[in-house]
Amino acid sequence: MVRALGLALVLFGCGGGDTSGATEDPNTSVSSGDTAGDDTPSTPPAAPSSDWNGLDTPHPAWVACNADAECTTVEIGCCDHCNGGRVVPANRQSAPQVDQRYSATCPPDQACTERGCMGPDAVCRDGACALE
Repeated sequence: MVRALGLALVLFGCGGGDTSGATEDPNTSVSSGDTAGDDTPSTPPAAPSSDWNGLDTPHPAWVACNADAECTTVEIGCCDHCNGGRVVPANRQSAPQVDQRYSATCPPDQACTERGCMGPDAVCRDGACALE
């Protein structure tokens, strides 16, 4: 009996941990720095805008905002958004994480057109950065 119990503990663990089955995605984690005094909203931000369609959902802090000035755009394509690439909205403080997580891996001989255009602006809409 004791032997069977010991075998069950080895095979199934002894509990005490999170049994919800949920795991944290390491690709969406935010660096664990001091966040005291930051400008992230006290209420959870709205869902990311449709500007993120076709991409993994960004970490909520990466798009959280209280004002337009907290938002910026991040180019994530091999070419800029005027020349076949893509731009997404992000919180200015999180732009490096967004760039690292979503930027395309481009071949060294990638050719892009060189048209100029006005880019979309990033604005704060309902607590989340969005393109306008």
